[in-house]
Amino acid sequence: MKTSAAKNSVPSSSLNPLIDILTAALQEADVSLDIPLPTTTSQFALWYLETVKTLELALAVGASRPPVENRDIQMLCRCVLSAKDLQEAIGLVIEFSEMLHPRNGRQQMHIDDGVVVFSLDTLREFENPISHLVDITGLFAFYQLFQWLIGAELPLLRVNIGPAQRDDVLPFLRLFNAPVLAGKKNYTIEFPQAYLSQAVVRVNRELPAFIATFPCEVFGSIDNSLIRQIEALITAAIQQMSSIPTLREMTNTLGVPESTLRRRLKQAGTSYRTLRENCLLEMAKRYLQRNDMSIDQISRQLGFSDDTSFRRAFRAWVDMSPSDWRKMHFEQAQIK
Repeated sequence: MKTSAAKNSVPSSSLNPLIDILTAALQEADVSLDIPLPTTTSQFALWYLETVKTLELALAVGASRPPVENRDIQMLCRCVLSAKDLQEAIGLVIEFSEMLHPRNGRQQMHIDDGVVVFSLDTLREFENPISHLVDITGLFAFYQLFQWLIGAELPLLRVNIGPAQRDDVLPFLRLFNAPVLAGKKNYTIEFPQAYLSQAVVRVNRELPAFIATFPCEVFGSIDNSLIRQIEALITAAIQQMSSIPTLREMTNTLGVPESTLRRRLKQAGTSYRTLRENCLLEMAKRYLQRNDMSIDQISRQLGFSDDTSFRRAFRAWVDMSPSDWRKMHFEQAQIK
């Protein structure tokens, strides 16, 4: 099957890189998605949700096992609403997942020196870039569910994204707002033990709105994740070597007036320019940690006109040349 694109639909330039990543996954899985391409983050949440469902179905068929269905997710959410606190809710998640075996992965929780480690073993016989993307979304789904249940942000200390070693998932990883590691078998999130005693504050009547775009709600919720959404969109543009969206383009994508966006960022102690610079610096460091990219290649990847402009900007950011920073990084890595 060919992946079908929506006719007469021109997606927002800010969303294009994320759409390209997911469209490539659909093409690799040889499946189609007959819904219009999104032009705002709220539309993207629904489109992303359908994309993940389609990819999960393709993976399930390839593995000769039935996929997890919407009713399974709804029943899980209704089940955990009965918990008194987050610890009990996670226990119910683990028990419910055991009932879905082998359609679902296996979850576990343990506490190590005041840190809760919630792990997801997908139990897949075969893994590939498509399954990695779907499984990262699955881990993020549990993270969102836990936050929703307690009605507060759950600060993560560390995230493991299994064996995935892919640069193109970085925009999605920005949404965890925590250090992300790759190369291990399981997918895990780690957070302070104190949060296990947080009370479950949600009630049944709130469930339909939550499930509507679960687990992709973050892309449609400006209030809950404004900075993370902006960082994800900027990072995706850098990786796709697209033009970083202007403030006006970003406001069109997010569906908020420019004055409102400026005010909310100011209230958070930052600005659009600062977020843009921070993303460029983070990506510059990530590329400098690789041996296969020259300074000139990194300059072009980041959108600089030449390597001189990049060197000047990098020195302004960290008071060190890109070459010296790269040398320092590899020296420190050898010591470790």
